[in-house]
This record gives sequence, C-alpha cells and structure tokens, in this order.
Amino acid sequence: MPFEYPDSLRDLYSQECIAHRSRFNQRMRRYIDNRILHGDYMERAYFLNLEKYNNLLVPAEGVDGLSDSFDVITVSGAVKDKRFMFVENWHEDSGKRFSSGKTSIMLKMLGVDMSYSGLEEDIPSNNGKEIRRLGGRDKGVRLIISDIGYVLSSNGALCLAPVVGEQLIAQWDIARQVVRVLHPQVDFQGKKRTEVQTDYLESIGNLNWLSHNLFADNSQICPVNAIFFIDTMLIDLAALFEQRKFEPQRVRVREVSPTKEELRTIFSNNPCYHSNNTDFWRINLEEHRRRLEALVNGIDEQKMPRIYHFDIPYPTNFEECARAVLDVLE
Repeated sequence: MPFEYPDSLRDLYSQECIAHRSRFNQRMRRYIDNRILHGDYMERAYFLNLEKYNNLLVPAEGVDGLSDSFDVITVSGAVKDKRFMFVENWHEDSGKRFSSGKTSIMLKMLGVDMSYSGLEEDIPSNNGKEIRRLGGRDKGVRLIISDIGYVLSSNGALCLAPVVGEQLIAQWDIARQVVRVLHPQVDFQGKKRTEVQTDYLESIGNLNWLSHNLFADNSQICPVNAIFFIDTMLIDLAALFEQRKFEPQRVRVREVSPTKEELRTIFSNNPCYHSNNTDFWRINLEEHRRRLEALVNGIDEQKMPRIYHFDIPYPTNFEECARAVLDVLE
C-alpha cells in the first residue's frame, strides 16, 4: 500500500517531509512483521490490527475532514479523568540542544523504573533494558501520546488525537531513552542513532511492553484539560557527562490566564517546527499558520484548558517534576 495522508492533511506537508516519514513508516512496518512472527498473543493481536494502515502516523479516527488539525511534539496522558499535555517552549540557540525530559517525567508519573540520559543517580543495574512497574505507584495515570500527536478544535474544545500507531511509536520513544542512557555520545541526528535505536526496540519488544497497562484509550480524540508549557533547558550534553556533579533545583508550576493568545504562543513555538530533523518536520508554514488560526478561533473561551508554565531547572529531579504535575491534577 502506498504511504499517503488523507486530503485534509496533505497540504500541510512538503514532499521532503512525506518522503522522510515514508521511510520511517517502512522501518516500523518491518518491526510489525517481526513482532507478528515472534511476539506473544497480545502483541500479535495489536500488530495485526496495525497492518490495515498504510500510514502509522495518521491521526486516530474522527479527525479526517477537520481542516484545523496539525501535528505537534508532545507527551500527553490522563490522571483519572483529567487529560493533560506537555508542550516544550523552543529557544533559539544554534549552539545548544534542547531537552526538557518530558518523557522521563511521564515515566515517573506512570511508575516506570527507567532513567533518562544517564544523568540520574538511580540508573537501574540492568542498564535500562528492563521496563517494570514500581509497586504502589499506580495513581490512575495512563499514557495517551508519547511523542507526536495531533491537536484540533472539536465542539469548541481543544482536543488531542494520537496517531494510529501510538503504542508502537511509544516503544520507539522508549528505545530512544535506552540509547541515551547506554550511548550518551551517539549523534541523535545521525545514521548510527537509528541503527542502535532499532536494536533496542527489538529488546524492549521482547519485554512485552503492551502488557504493562500503561495506555489510556487512545483510539479516538479527547479533550485537553490542562497544558504544561515547559521552559526548555539549553544544555551542553558532552560537558555535563564529563562533570556529573550537580544538585537538583526546585521545579516551579505557575498557572496563567488561559487566553487564546497564550494558546497561539504555545502551538506556534513548538520545537517540532525548529527541529534539527528538518525533513521529518518540513511543513508548509503558511498552511500551518492558517490551521493554527482556525484552531485558536475554534476554541470556546468557556472551554479553554487550564495552562501552566512549567519551569524545570537543570539538573532535573524528574521525581519532583512528576509530583508537581500530580499535585496540580489530583
């Protein structure tokens, strides 16, 4: 089946973007074939269902035809009936990488024992290859989106839609965390990163990731109750790995007025549009601006999500970050 987007999304992407995503999609489909052959019953059932999609990056059911939807880099989840999303603030500094640790915060909220970037002191003795739930940590937290999802307005509310291959994309994202722990010097924009990442995707798949009951129902669009706008950390990874002597500082969560201008700032400044991975995110900027205005104008001010500025100093205590989010949402 050819890789393609529905008509409602096609104008958003350049040919370079579609070509790059097509290659990523092909790599994921090879992994699907592998897990259908070698996975357990739960894995085979999930991956057999994915076979019907020619594009694993299209949004969940119910989005096609909505002209204001577009994809963003986000990690989102649910704490019982409250759905939230982490969105990074992008800073222009060509000499630095940005990393907020939003995946690590989400893993802490889920109670998953895995360290990020090799900078925490509690790196598991198994070097991050094992995913296990921590006892007594289930506070009704579930994962909705691990890396890439769609935002749109529906019935006057800001909504999220995961991609149809979300649970597979989540495994890919966790594999990236393992690579960062075990291979801190790997160029994350280079070919070697992809090769190493594929190896760990295989090993994580063997650990039966789908059986951990981490996911919310991510087969349909859902309203957003809270946005955490993360102030991005600008870090020199090489220098930090050499020193490794830091005292974690306090995180700060500040609620701000939920205005349409605030929403416009959040989604126009998403780091995906400034990513080093330019081909994957080579969008039509004019079309994106049109969709962003349609999105903002489609939100009823009475249905605006709560908006929090989430200041995360470096070095980061991810456990404290997770507690801060849970304190707001519980």
